[in-house]
Amino acid sequence: MDAAPTLLPQKDKYEQLLAKYDWSSPFPPRGYQFGVGRGAKAFSTSAELSSAVGAAAAPFLLSTPETSGLLDALDRLEEKRQKRRRDDAKGARQAATAHESKKPKTLLSMEDLATVGSGVAGHSLVKRKARTEDMDVVDNHVFADETSVVTAGDLLRSQTFTTKQTLENILGMGSPTEQTTWITHSRAFREMGLSKKAHQTLIEGCRLTGSKGPLIWKERLEHTQDPAAKRQLLEEAVKACSGCEELWLLLLEHEPPHGQLHWLQQAVMVCPSSEKLWLRVLLHISAPRDQKKIIRKALEVTPKLPSLWAMLARLESYETGKAIFNAAAAEHLSLQIIVEAAKFEEFHFSSRIKEGKRTEEGSLQVLGNERIQQFVHQAVGSFLIVEEEKSRREWLEAARAAAFERYVLTSAYMYLYFVSDRKTKSLFVPATWIEDIVALVPDIWRTHETVCAMWAAMLILHQIHGKPLCGDTHIKEKEVEVMTVALRLASSVAIDAALSALLKQMTFTDASNLGNQSVEEEEEELGRPGTTELALSPPNGTTTSATAASNSLPLPLTCVFLCTLLHMPWLTTAEMTIRIAKVLYDRGFYEGASHVLRLSISQHPTNCFLFPAAAKTLLAIGREEEAVEMLLRGTELVSAESDIVWVKLAVHQRSKQKDILPLIDKALCLFPKSEKLWLLRLEAEGARIKRLLDDAAMRGVSTLPFIIELRQIYSKALSEANCRFSPTVWCYVGERLESVLLSSASAARALLLEGVVVCGRKQPNKKAEIQAAFGLARCQVERIHSGRETALEVVKETLQLLPKNNGSFTVPVGELVSLSIDLEAPAARGRAAAQAVQHWHVRDPLVFGSIAKVYHAAGKYDKALEQAMKAVKMSEGSCGDAVALWLKLASLTAYRRLVKALMCIADEGELSNTEEPIPMSLMLSWLWNQIALDSDDSGNATDAGSNKQHTPKINGGPLWVLVAKIKDPSNVTLLGYRDSVESMLQEVMDLIEL
Repeated sequence: MDAAPTLLPQKDKYEQLLAKYDWSSPFPPRGYQFGVGRGAKAFSTSAELSSAVGAAAAPFLLSTPETSGLLDALDRLEEKRQKRRRDDAKGARQAATAHESKKPKTLLSMEDLATVGSGVAGHSLVKRKARTEDMDVVDNHVFADETSVVTAGDLLRSQTFTTKQTLENILGMGSPTEQTTWITHSRAFREMGLSKKAHQTLIEGCRLTGSKGPLIWKERLEHTQDPAAKRQLLEEAVKACSGCEELWLLLLEHEPPHGQLHWLQQAVMVCPSSEKLWLRVLLHISAPRDQKKIIRKALEVTPKLPSLWAMLARLESYETGKAIFNAAAAEHLSLQIIVEAAKFEEFHFSSRIKEGKRTEEGSLQVLGNERIQQFVHQAVGSFLIVEEEKSRREWLEAARAAAFERYVLTSAYMYLYFVSDRKTKSLFVPATWIEDIVALVPDIWRTHETVCAMWAAMLILHQIHGKPLCGDTHIKEKEVEVMTVALRLASSVAIDAALSALLKQMTFTDASNLGNQSVEEEEEELGRPGTTELALSPPNGTTTSATAASNSLPLPLTCVFLCTLLHMPWLTTAEMTIRIAKVLYDRGFYEGASHVLRLSISQHPTNCFLFPAAAKTLLAIGREEEAVEMLLRGTELVSAESDIVWVKLAVHQRSKQKDILPLIDKALCLFPKSEKLWLLRLEAEGARIKRLLDDAAMRGVSTLPFIIELRQIYSKALSEANCRFSPTVWCYVGERLESVLLSSASAARALLLEGVVVCGRKQPNKKAEIQAAFGLARCQVERIHSGRETALEVVKETLQLLPKNNGSFTVPVGELVSLSIDLEAPAARGRAAAQAVQHWHVRDPLVFGSIAKVYHAAGKYDKALEQAMKAVKMSEGSCGDAVALWLKLASLTAYRRLVKALMCIADEGELSNTEEPIPMSLMLSWLWNQIALDSDDSGNATDAGSNKQHTPKINGGPLWVLVAKIKDPSNVTLLGYRDSVESMLQEVMDLIEL
């Protein structure tokens, strides 16, 4: 029987498979069916190949050419795999012994590092592919590394391959007639590292699509560094796309001043509808006659240009300007035309006020004008559709632009009509109009000019509603917030302008009262003042320069500031004035704050809180004698709250190391129930008795008379006629006098137990606060005389007595909870901290400080530093104990590496040197900066005009109070503390127990 000769020379099927597929690939070829060969039966495991048992397996293992070729191929694949593993192991050893400072060529991203770290820390990240369980020997050999752990190199190679493939796919997309296609291809080439190719792509795209718009030219401009090259590119761009306003404006930015007019002439010829280009032309023309000619020529070509109509009107007289606006509105009515007409009216108001008599009502016309209101009302009815987002956006943008151009009244009316009731003819806004505007325009708090517009709107409403009834001086908190935010956001120039104008007005008022001012000088002072001569005088109605019209108006803050303080006395309450003066004081305008308070004292001469505030500002500018005189003036008041003036005067004398007992005795005759005065006396008497006790102990005489004298003094303080029902006085007597000074634990305990009963009966509605205060005092007494365990029992007992709502305390218990953690045994502090945070939900800086100590004791330094920072930020830097704890941790050797990395002040080489401590001044400055950044992120207004870093005022924390106030009471002054903050923080750091 003849064999078929045609089958022998044909290439074997398995050789075809080997040649067709890449068998070294980690994944099987798509569409390949494993285990199906010529004349072979399907099998599911490799056992059938490795075992000779079985009748069905024996014929397959015969030495045939097909079987031999398959086995040879598998051997070659196994050798390649083993060789690859050996090479990888050798490379890993070489990399491990390489120099440590050598940086890898490819760096992992944070996402890659997180993926690799999670894989190593937990279970291995495994490469898997979904397949059937039926696998043949080829699968077992080729994919033997199926269960290998993915390395960082695998991730990088996969990411690089995917990125490259994506970029190559992008290059095959798009249309050559679209600019975005060329821009996208250029960016793809740049990602691939082909910068020259990317540049050539942009050049080719500009040649083909450059006339379609500015996008591709701006893309080329971003990657051009040389100024001359940029200018040449833009000149080429405006020739290719001559009708694009944006390209012309970019060209003018890169052209020198002497060459701009040449290009502007070409620009307005090809873009006659561009307002910005015409305005740039007018900047180069100084003569009003030439300006009029150019504006008229522009309006003949393109009559729908509101800004040019407004400039032409300002170049004419008031009546001619009104006629120009009427003609423009008759032919081309638009929102911009009406708004410009309102600005025109506002521009001429000051000169019109100057012609009349100076009266309160006449001055108020500046902040309430019917013509401006009519224009804005007309614009509302014609162009504002509140339901449409586009209409709202255009209206708010116009209001914002008016505020930035100093047209604060126009902007104010636009904001008011935005939230007014459209059904009524008159201006009617809801009581929550400020909240409504803030809800609709959340970023209105971010800019000083828009907040000034809201301030002006508030004044307009107060003027419309009229002067309130006698005694009704209530002002809303939101209204005060508008004023304070405007001052915080104001630049130093704006505040200087407002304060300078206020001083001139106050000087004028004082001189006119004395009869030393003539009528002519009085007329000269009238107007809307500012810092410069131009701003201090009213704008001229026939200004020769149209472009200077807006700059001739005073700053917005000057208008609203003066109108509030000088012409609305029913609005400037003492509380509101103190808030304004505090903002000025915090900004460093001490003299301005003093002027504001002096003005308020003249309006409210019986308010006792104004005198200490004014004395503080006088001390800040170095006028100590005037400050003392101001306080003495305040002591003449007889109101029930006037004891605060005596307290401030006593604090000032005490800071000068003077005896304050005669002054306090005189004050107590007038205010026998003043808690603060009795505390000052008890403190002074305690210091005097301490000196007598020390002297008696040195001489060996009896100290009993002095002890009896002190107890008689505090018994008088706790009598019915004085401070019988003051928990603060009871706690001070029991803790500071009996326990600390006289070292009598039994007398201290008896006083505190009696005090909690007496005060609780008198004030049952404040029973929880009284329990907390006396419990804290008892804890301090027991901590001194009985130890930590007894003090902890007192704290736990007090916490159990305090009421809770949904598991949380209803009164502040931060210090008590902090003591409940610190006084526990070291092994139980973690459980106490968990109970405070998780069950009681106590959010207090002292509690977080105690938690930081727990983490520190456990060796978790990063957590400890994080909790300490939380405590500092929670108190906004006012808790001295929290600040000192963070500084103490940061100064420890174990924390220096963390702190240096956190502050980004050293590289790797310096970070390894942990012996070099960080200066406290540097750490403190960084800490204040972090608090300021955290305050900005939470949405608070910042001092935009102040370059000086705001330093928080530390005034809280038990250890801080001990160091700054109790240890040496004379350290407290009216301006703060006599000792430096750094020295006091260092003392607190020494007292902190970790």
